[in-house]
Amino acid sequence: MRKVIGVDGGGTKTHAVLATEAGRVLGQGTAGGSNLNEAGVDGVQSALHAAVAKAFSKAGLRMEPVDALFLGMAGASNETDRTRIRQAALKLDIAAHARIEVDHDLRIALSGGLGGRPGIALIAGTGSACYGRDASGTSVQVGGFGWLVDDLGSGYWIACQALSRSVQQADGRLRESRLKTAALQFLGIPSMDRFRDRVYKEGLRRSELAAFCKVVLELAKAGDPDAGAVVSEALIHLAQLAETAATRLKLTSTEIVFAGGLVSNETFRSQLESVIRDRLANVSFTAPCLPPVGGALVEALHLLGEQVPQSVLTNIGAGLRTA
Repeated sequence: MRKVIGVDGGGTKTHAVLATEAGRVLGQGTAGGSNLNEAGVDGVQSALHAAVAKAFSKAGLRMEPVDALFLGMAGASNETDRTRIRQAALKLDIAAHARIEVDHDLRIALSGGLGGRPGIALIAGTGSACYGRDASGTSVQVGGFGWLVDDLGSGYWIACQALSRSVQQADGRLRESRLKTAALQFLGIPSMDRFRDRVYKEGLRRSELAAFCKVVLELAKAGDPDAGAVVSEALIHLAQLAETAATRLKLTSTEIVFAGGLVSNETFRSQLESVIRDRLANVSFTAPCLPPVGGALVEALHLLGEQVPQSVLTNIGAGLRTA
């Protein structure tokens, strides 16, 4: 019985799943974050070892090399980074070199979301990016260049734009609305006189700031004009990601799957679908078949030269829900 491991390595959590070639999930394990840009090689190796060891333990098996390992990792943006992550996995003796593949987490979001079918995965969470693949296997990535210069339309971007408008309201450049009061409450400050110290001296983590996005979405839904303007612009940015990917792949029809916390908001997701339909003909939206870690298992099975029929996808999905 051949075994494979799929790994979804993110900034805050590393999720490893051990399964058979028939898609039967044997065990799962989680550990801390393994984004190479944040954890470094040693951190990636430590998180990977912990998550995989827990998966074997849950399966009641001794940890030993498997037949294939696929790592879908945040921060694996180029071949140099992928090589460094692969070397870290090799040191752990999880699988043979020829049966280890590393790629960015966008790929497993698409593979899991569409069960290996061609299409587009649009990621909208703290950050934003889009990844598409056609029937021939040609793939493109749009966006995903990080918070400093990109992540347009993301939760972090929405929060930053909303805070910008709140300070413009404070000094009279924009008409004041509930957005300014909400910003003060979120930051825990009594007035905008404390804004600079709170933001620049005390500091805000990117994930912490992105949490303000939920407040902005609620204000937009309630009719706040500035919050609504920010959300409307975010929808356009995200739709542009999908439109660009479809255009570059020359897709005549496009199946899109969403991933990320931002699109878990039903109102926002519905609005995003509407904006995309205005830009793309023959587009459909699909609920994810599997989570990203399930996509990592699908890609690991491909390393064995295996086709992944619906029965295997069903087994993976059932196993992930119950294990």
